[in-house]
Order: sequence, then C-alpha cells, then structure tokens
Amino acid sequence: MILRSIIGLAHDLGMDVVAEGAETDSDAVELYQLGCEYAQGYAFGEPVSAEVARSLLTSNRLETVR
Repeated sequence: MILRSIIGLAHDLGMDVVAEGAETDSDAVELYQLGCEYAQGYAFGEPVSAEVARSLLTSNRLETVR
C-alpha cells in the first residue's frame, strides 16, 4: 500500500519513479505492475566500477551477462 502510494504521488507530481533494490525477477515484475518506470538492483546485474561501466557504455558490441 505504501509503495503504491509513493509511486502514485510521484506520478501526480509529473515525476518518473526509480526503485532501488530489485533483487529478484519477481521484485522487478511487481514494481513494473505498480507503475515504476525504472528499477535497479541485483535482478539486473551486480555492481560494477565506474571504469567497467564506462567501458560497457562505450563498447560497440552487445553482450548478455548472466
């Protein structure tokens, strides 16, 4: 109930919502179903250093990490 209210308030204020701590696929699905536009957490991958992130963003090839 609280999470739904926070997401609704953000949307009423014209804001997108970023949720932190999506640890499982079911967490990510639930956040999506509640209207959360963005999420981050271990469901999407482990943390990486700024150097690794920069390398991933500037790379010309796509890789699946699992």
